[in-house]
Amino acid sequence: MTSAPSAWIELATVRGALPRLVGVPVVVRHVRLARRLGWTGAHVAARDADEAAAVRALVAPVATADFVVTVGVGGRPPLDAVVLHGDAVYRRLALAAWRGGGRPVAAIILRGERDRDVAKQLLLAEVRKSLALDGVVSYYVIRPLVRPLVRWLVDTRVTPNQITLAALVCGLAAALLCARGGAGAAALAGIAYWLGGAIDHIDGDVARLRLTSSRVGEWLDAMTDEVSTFAMLAGVAIGLHHDRGVTLWLTAGLGLAALDAITVGRLYFELARRRLPIDTAQFPWFFAGAAGPRRGWSAAVISAGGMLLRRDVNVTVVAALLLCNQRPAVLVLVGSGVTIGFALMATHVMVTAVSRARR
Repeated sequence: MTSAPSAWIELATVRGALPRLVGVPVVVRHVRLARRLGWTGAHVAARDADEAAAVRALVAPVATADFVVTVGVGGRPPLDAVVLHGDAVYRRLALAAWRGGGRPVAAIILRGERDRDVAKQLLLAEVRKSLALDGVVSYYVIRPLVRPLVRWLVDTRVTPNQITLAALVCGLAAALLCARGGAGAAALAGIAYWLGGAIDHIDGDVARLRLTSSRVGEWLDAMTDEVSTFAMLAGVAIGLHHDRGVTLWLTAGLGLAALDAITVGRLYFELARRRLPIDTAQFPWFFAGAAGPRRGWSAAVISAGGMLLRRDVNVTVVAALLLCNQRPAVLVLVGSGVTIGFALMATHVMVTAVSRARR
C-alpha cells in the first residue's frame, strides 16, 4: 500500500509579490489542498529569509498535529515529495490520484491577469455540483444567477460564514414580514425568503474555492436553513392570526415549528454523535440499505420524489405561494413535510431502540 505523499512547494525564481488566486496566495492554497488530500505535510521553499518569514506566517494556521508545515530557504526536494510550482494551478483530481514523488503537470501557470481569469474558471468548474447533488432549481436557475456573485466575492475579504449569516438575515426578515400580516408584506416575504435561499448557494462555493470549509461552517449553514424554516412557520401563523383572528392558525403554525425543531434537533444530534458530515442526506435511517438497489420505474419515482423534497424546490414553491398571498397553503405544504419528518424520526427512534434491546 502506497503511503500518502508530502508536498514541496517551490516559489518562483523571479522575486516579487506572491501570486494570489480566489482571495488567497497560491502557496497557501497549495498547502490547504495538500492537507485536504490527506498528505503527510508540506514544505515551502522560499527565495530568501524575509520571504520565508512572511510565508511562515501565512501557512502556520494550516498546520495541525497530523499535518506538518515547514518553511525554508532554497534546498532540494526529497525524492518522494510531490513538487509543486508556487505560481501554478493544479487540477485537484490529478493531485488526488498522484502517487509517489515527482512534478505533476500544472493546469496553468499564472503569468498575468488573463491566466488568473482562466484559472478561476477552472476552479469554478471543479466545485460545480452535478444535477443529482444540486437539485433541479439549484442547477438550472439559482446557480447560473449567483455565479457572477461567487466570482466577485471570492476575491474579496468576505468570508463564507458572513455570507451564510446574510442568508439567515433574509430568512428572518421574511418571517418578520409574514408576521406583520397582509398581502403586501407576504409578497415581500416571498422575495426575501427566496433571496435567502439563493444566497445560501454562494457560501459553499466560496469556501470550496478557497479550501476553507470547516465543521463550524457546516453547522452554521445547516442551522441557517432550519432556523429560517422554524421562523417562517411561526411568522406565517402569526400573520394569519393577525389578519383573520383565527386561533387555529396560530396554534398550528407554532406547533409545527416546535415539531420541526424536535425532529431536526434529534437528526443533527445523531449526525454529531456519529461524527458524520453535517448533512441530512447522511443520516443513517433505519431503512437505509434494507431494500437493496432499486431499478426501473421504482428508481425513477424515488429519484423524482427526492428532487421534489429538496430545499431548492421547497424554497421556490413557498416563495411563489407567498407572492400570491397563499399563506394557508404555505402552512399546509411545509406542515405536511414537518409532520412526515416527525413521524419518520419517531419510527426511526423506536425501531433502533428495539434493535438495540434485542442484541
